[in-house]
Parts: sequence; C-alpha cells; structure tokens
Amino acid sequence: MSTLAGRWRLLREGAAPGAWNMAEDLALMEGDGLLPTLRLYTWDRPTLSLGYAQDADAVVDWAEAARLGVPVVRRPTGGASVLHDGALEVTYSVVAPESALPQAVVEAYRLLADALVAGLSRLGIEAALSPETVAAADRSAVCFEQPSRYELVCGGKKTVGSAQCRRFGRVLQHGAVPLHLDCERAVAVLRGDRAAMARRLVRHGGGLDEAAGRMLAWDEVADALTAGFETALGARFEAGSLTPAEQARRAAWLADGTLGPIAAGEGRAARDRLGQTLAAGR
Repeated sequence: MSTLAGRWRLLREGAAPGAWNMAEDLALMEGDGLLPTLRLYTWDRPTLSLGYAQDADAVVDWAEAARLGVPVVRRPTGGASVLHDGALEVTYSVVAPESALPQAVVEAYRLLADALVAGLSRLGIEAALSPETVAAADRSAVCFEQPSRYELVCGGKKTVGSAQCRRFGRVLQHGAVPLHLDCERAVAVLRGDRAAMARRLVRHGGGLDEAAGRMLAWDEVADALTAGFETALGARFEAGSLTPAEQARRAAWLADGTLGPIAAGEGRAARDRLGQTLAAGR
C-alpha cells in the first residue's frame, strides 16, 4: 500500500483565470492544510503558462497574445510553456508532505503517474511512463512537444504534461490533461517558426480524444482521475475547501501579481520575485 494511503482532501473546482489557478496551487503548497490534496480544475479562457525558469520575453509573441486575448501566467514549477485551452483541459494538482513521497524526483513522479495511469485506464486509455530522457540541448519551449521520463504517453504521444516543485516541506505536482490538443493553437502565441513547431507537436503530442477515439467530457475525466488515485494510492477522498491561511496566501499572490497576468517586459522581474519566495521555502 502506498505511503499516501488514507484520508485526502478533494478540491473539485470549475473554471478560473490563470493567475488564480497558479496562486491557489502555490497557496496549497505554502499553506497549513493537514491532508494530502488533489485539486481538479480548468481555465476560464485559453491561457499560456510558463515554467518557472522561462524568459517570458524570449518565449512569448506579445503582439499575438494581445491579438488573440491569451493571458500569460507563470507556474511555480519548471518545464516548458503550455497553452491551457480553456475548458478543453482537466488540470490536476497534488500537494502532499514531502516525507510521504520518495526523495528521488523521478520516483515521486512515477508514484503519482501510477495514479494517473490507473485513472486513464478507466477511460479505456492505455498510458505508460515515457522511457525517454530529453537532453538539455534538445529541450523545446513547448511542453507537449516532447515527453520526459516521468511523463505519460499514449500510443507514443505525450498526453499528460506534469511539473513538480518541493518547498515548505511539501511537494506540489500539477499537470495538464488535454481533452483535445489543437497543435496550431498550442503554439499560436509563441516566438519562432510556429508552423514547424505545430508539425512537431502533431507528431509527438496528443489529446485524450485521440487516445480514446472519442471526445470525453470534463466530468468523466475528473471522475476517472479521482478513481485512479483511490485505486493506485489507496486515497480516501473527502470533499473540502481551502483553509483560511490558504485563502490568505492565494489572495496575497493575486494582489502581488508575480504569477500573472504577465505583460511584455515584466517577465524577468516577476520571475526573480517568485524565485526569492521559493528559495525561502527550501
């Protein structure tokens, strides 16, 4: 039985702005919640999230982002950019005590991936951890263009993109589970040869509809993922809400603006402010 077996808090939420979503995930890691938490949510509009270390001005085509009305936010975790296509995505986040997870990052990913695999299997989707390791020189600015060893592939295509952060004695892992992956839209606000990026994404990434052979409903996928955590980790879920301390941290991050929405020229300063906070939580 998993070291994470037992009581969990379940936060099953609707659509929210990108900055709110990132502020809440970070607040859960910083806060005083006593139980491991699974949060399932989505986005109120297509939103680009950047990994913690990405240079927004080097990655984002600000003119296109403004033209298409796509906000840009920053995750407290690493990795490459993700276009969260509004309600066409189930996003999950897990926050758990660091002591309950393996010290090795890849092994911690593997443990949580077991739950994701079990959830997708309930939808008739056979998923597995990618056997590949991507060299630093080959990494792309687009998350779904390449799988890393700890991420899930279906039929050889990356279908779940995840990222992890360890601070304040807790582990935050969150990830995107696209119901449908529109490859051209996924790269529409990025700098560079977007046509080439889209072609690579078609080869290497895919949504759940492609893996399942049908379009899946958001609630159907959320139910399946919840059941996967119950099956693989022995989680017993209790519907919950944020504590007052977590609500206060979420409000503080929203007021601060560090996580977004990011504007042209603001990315590096915001990244540095976030880095100072995360460094204090080591």
